[in-house]
Amino acid sequence: MAILTILGVIILTFFLVRVVPSDPARQWAGSKANPEQLALARQELGLDKPIIVQFKIYFTNMLKGDLGYSHTSHRPVSEELKNRFPATLELVLVASLTALLLGIPVGLMAAKFKNGWLDHLSRLTSIAAISVPTFWVALILQLVFFMFLKLLPYGGQLDTEIKLFQQLPHVTGFLLVDSIITGNFPILLNLLKHMIMPVVCVGAYTFGLVSRMTRSAMLEILSEDYIKASRSYGLGELFVLFRYGLKNSLGPTITAATLALGYAFMNTFMVESIFNWPGIGKYVADSILALNYPAIMGVTLLATIFYILLNVIADLIIALDPRVKL
Repeated sequence: MAILTILGVIILTFFLVRVVPSDPARQWAGSKANPEQLALARQELGLDKPIIVQFKIYFTNMLKGDLGYSHTSHRPVSEELKNRFPATLELVLVASLTALLLGIPVGLMAAKFKNGWLDHLSRLTSIAAISVPTFWVALILQLVFFMFLKLLPYGGQLDTEIKLFQQLPHVTGFLLVDSIITGNFPILLNLLKHMIMPVVCVGAYTFGLVSRMTRSAMLEILSEDYIKASRSYGLGELFVLFRYGLKNSLGPTITAATLALGYAFMNTFMVESIFNWPGIGKYVADSILALNYPAIMGVTLLATIFYILLNVIADLIIALDPRVKL
């Protein structure tokens, strides 16, 4: 099913971009190209061939890892995605991990103190985190913490002075990891400062979903007989909550968190545009404005594969429960 879904996305994206009114040859040759240059560009891009032949060439090249060339930079799309993917993945992983570390304890405490003020506050917070539009949260954060309080930078990955006058570490391609490996703590601290607002925006949905799922699962588990028996044996409340309650509630919670990670990957596209984060989201936003079809199709394919892989992982996590069979 995953393979069929990816194939369907490939077919849809290829033919849909051909429907949108534009002239890729003019983008490739430039706005001042003459008719001869445009004809040469169409031949170079294969636009003079029947659309079925174009799809066959595109599909064959894609199987080899060739996603075509960007119409604006004339560079391979796969290379541009490779350069920008670490920044996006780094942002998504930090946001998701932070959401997990906060959402699970909040959901646990909400279930423990059901119908108390902590429960009501956690439910209000989680519902707001899921419901409020991401772009609105981003703009409010910029307005409050950058414009009014002057506490956080407006956007970007690093300060301009650091990018101009310091050598950035490059070991794995992930700036956060590289700055830790090389011990470059000034860059690490500056990067973390720039990540605060994007991480809050990207991780908000995951936090709300995880806290709600944890609360619901814990409420069901805490009413089970083995929980009552554990308490009757005189075991500590924290031991019962974490050893028996939380352990048995992590199945559905981690499954939801895995799918939320895919949503966070999609959600980061808008966040990166607002905060000028140098990842795939900023890249695809610029590509859409320029009608850069190969880049748009490449990002769509990458996002599809990423999300489908997370769905497969979620299915496997469910199967780890001995009560569930593949």
